[in-house]
Amino acid sequence: LCSFGICIGRAASDCIACQRGVRPGCCHNFISPSPLPSSPFTMSSTAHKTAEEYREFIDKPEVLERKVELLAQMVRSSKHFIAFTGAGVSTSAGIPDFRSGVNTVLDTGAGVWTQRAVEERTGKQFKHKSKRRVTSTMKAIATPTHMALVQLQKANLLKFLISQNTDGLHRRSGFPRTHLAELHGNTNLEVCKRCGHQYLRDYRTRTARRVHDHETGRMCTKDECGGMLHDSIINFGENLPETELQAGFQHSREADLCLAMGSSLRVTPAADMPAEVGENPNANLVIVNLQSTPLDDVATLRINGKTDDVMRLLMQKLELPIPEFRLRRFITLSHSVTKDNKQRVKSCELRITSHEADSTPTSMLAGAAVLSPVDDKHVIAQFRRKGRYARSKIQFTMQQQRQLDAMRFAKAGASDDDGKEETGEEEGENLSSNQQSEKKKKKKKKKKKNKVCTVRIDWMGHYNEPSVLLDCYDDTMTVGLEYNPMKGTWTTVSDE
Repeated sequence: LCSFGICIGRAASDCIACQRGVRPGCCHNFISPSPLPSSPFTMSSTAHKTAEEYREFIDKPEVLERKVELLAQMVRSSKHFIAFTGAGVSTSAGIPDFRSGVNTVLDTGAGVWTQRAVEERTGKQFKHKSKRRVTSTMKAIATPTHMALVQLQKANLLKFLISQNTDGLHRRSGFPRTHLAELHGNTNLEVCKRCGHQYLRDYRTRTARRVHDHETGRMCTKDECGGMLHDSIINFGENLPETELQAGFQHSREADLCLAMGSSLRVTPAADMPAEVGENPNANLVIVNLQSTPLDDVATLRINGKTDDVMRLLMQKLELPIPEFRLRRFITLSHSVTKDNKQRVKSCELRITSHEADSTPTSMLAGAAVLSPVDDKHVIAQFRRKGRYARSKIQFTMQQQRQLDAMRFAKAGASDDDGKEETGEEEGENLSSNQQSEKKKKKKKKKKKNKVCTVRIDWMGHYNEPSVLLDCYDDTMTVGLEYNPMKGTWTTVSDE
């Protein structure tokens, strides 16, 4: 072993960790180009070793006020402001971090690696001292810190966000992927290795049991690519994604301000990004964390506290609101009918696709049903999700389509009769012949949309989302929806 006990069969002069004098805790791929299965180095070994490392610091209110005022001044004057986030920004959402101590002030309790290190040392299952408040990453609600970052980016203050988190909350919060680098992957994201197309899911994409096996069993559907999809999680001993890595370092070199929050800043090469800003004499590194970090000495400002407390105060000083978390969904409905040469219905199909605002395909439906245009309780056809394989279309039989057409035409006829009775001839009496002629021309130009059916959309329901009824017309249409998890209500939004 080398002097740190990491790289088997290598001399200390060949080990990057030994050359730099860092302690074990960096990604194994940074130390060795190819993972060594027999290496004794595990992530639990990155847990803190001393009481001083576990110690948490919290600034007094008046001290916090002064420090955040200084941070606000830096943000206002910055030309290229970036943020760097770790697990600490998600603890208030109920997702545990990795290195918090047994006596942490956080409601999520001891960190994951801390628990494992204790279990390995004692041989007993870890027991928390008090009741924890934890939740699944799929049900977690983006924190004030997440939403403040969204607002800072919208205000054109924050230029780029680098994250070590895999919980997917940054993308779910609405932070644009074009300004985000998820260095360690996203538990809800899978990628085609053939064409690079991404798919967001409303479930964890990882299905493999072996650590370095990332195939999910699903195939790419973009332009009939057919490539195998892989989860995007970066496990111990694996290379970080090249695109995210390059973007992170590029923005770190350009940055004149980096706000690093909720990270121990011990895992490289990720931690090398804020370190590059800290070592730049013309840039400022600001660290917000409860525990000390290896980069404290190169930081311009060190703020001791919880990230939500700091971000609330910062946004007040910048006079910017922190938006409430809303779950955004975009649904595209497309109805098509195939007829034979005698114009008889041959096959019918309703295609339902979901996507992000940036057009990234998503899987978020538990099922869907085609309802009668006359009675939305009468189901014509439907599908339900089976396992983790999503269907995107509902196929009709000819008999079902004829039944649907009959109901639609019957309702359309009733509506026309009602319209005639209501308008009568009085409306035209007050118009000149030229005005009446213009009105008729406008009516001809305006193509009337024909309502085909009503579609009921059933969600996966991680946030207890109720089903939504959407009107489907005889052309392709996209509907943007926004869900308030606090009120349990949906509203329509524009596709931005």
